[in-house]
Amino acid sequence: MAEVKLKGIVERVLGSKGVKVVERHSKKDENGDWQTVGRTFFTVWVGDQALPAEGDLITVIGTQKTVAEEYQGTTRYNLHVSASTVIVEKSFGPQTRAVAPVEDAPF
Repeated sequence: MAEVKLKGIVERVLGSKGVKVVERHSKKDENGDWQTVGRTFFTVWVGDQALPAEGDLITVIGTQKTVAEEYQGTTRYNLHVSASTVIVEKSFGPQTRAVAPVEDAPF
């Protein structure tokens, strides 16, 4: 497992246990405008911290683990992060809400 720090947007809330976060990779084009050239998706388990809302821009610090999951007959490798810190940089969704500790996160 690796220590990570990432900044991304909450794509969706996963029950009361975590969130799916997308980290966009951008670069400037010839006109000086930012263009998204790639994305990385993370499943972030927040434990007993406040759960951010969909659309929030967040910074996550925690431990990353790659988890193999079966999907439609193929194995996919998904990035899971057990968050030690979640900071809401900008809130675009409804108010955040507190959640219970994560009992069945894959860490």
